[in-house]
Amino acid sequence: MNKCLFLLAGVLTVSAACAVPYKTVIKGALLKERLNAKTVRDLRSAGLAGVEMNLMVEPLPTLDEARAARRLAESKGIEIPSVIGGWFAFNEPEKCAAELEKAKRCITLTKAYGASVMLIVPVGRYPDNGPKFPPFREISYSWNPATLEVTAVTKGDNAPYADYIRRQNAATAAAVAAMRELIPLAAEKGVILALENVGSRMWMKPDYYHALVKSFNSPWVKFYFDMGNSINVGDPCDWIDEFGADIVKLHLKDDVYDASRPWGQRMVAIGEGVLDFKKIRNALEKINYNGWVVVESDFQSDADHGKILRRFAAGESVWPKNR
Repeated sequence: MNKCLFLLAGVLTVSAACAVPYKTVIKGALLKERLNAKTVRDLRSAGLAGVEMNLMVEPLPTLDEARAARRLAESKGIEIPSVIGGWFAFNEPEKCAAELEKAKRCITLTKAYGASVMLIVPVGRYPDNGPKFPPFREISYSWNPATLEVTAVTKGDNAPYADYIRRQNAATAAAVAAMRELIPLAAEKGVILALENVGSRMWMKPDYYHALVKSFNSPWVKFYFDMGNSINVGDPCDWIDEFGADIVKLHLKDDVYDASRPWGQRMVAIGEGVLDFKKIRNALEKINYNGWVVVESDFQSDADHGKILRRFAAGESVWPKNR
């Protein structure tokens, strides 16, 4: 019987059910908006020693609150590896200045939490009545490598998508300008800005999104991979293969296809969707990913999410039907 060693919550664990002896180490964390004595107890009870703080809240925490959360976490052996900064509408001129100031505040808060990575989506949410784009599975970008300007979004006739292409290029230019303004502060604070794949209808294929990330040529700009966010445009493992070492953190969730939704998919409880988690775990092994995987789901309890993370790390069924 093969045995697999993996690290979760700082404890070396043996899984006799693991068919593949992984060399890479997965650490598990949960997403929380606030950290207090109860959330710390819940994390420890779930067998976890990591928490990602969510700044997509109003009002934002103060610096003193963030520092207090860090002290509490450290006193209980909990690590805060990353923070969700959120979506920033840099592509909306009337909002850009305020969004830049908010992003800078979030970078400073990330430092106060003691985290080294801030998830950022540098574009506003795409309106449901926005310009027409191709069917998700037909999307294929052609672009100018020097400018990132997209010239085509499908291999067929692009005339119906001219307005979308213009919107895509304007959003890219705005995101690049904003990110370049944020990079010096991120470097000063020691915070990596990790762009995430989301349902923004922008940068929907891994090759083009990776070109955007690499265009900054900066150690302070990397990629945050969400396993469930892009099932409608292809295999999640294509993103892992494309980004490789540029992936600094991951979100674990599950989705199903849903044509009634604007983004073509819908989140469900982990284990009840279409994601092949063992295939994803094997892809992470292939790129030698050692690091944190954060559950971004509230369908199950913290204790169940702890079990799911351990099973994922071991390459096992994350939520067996016969549990």
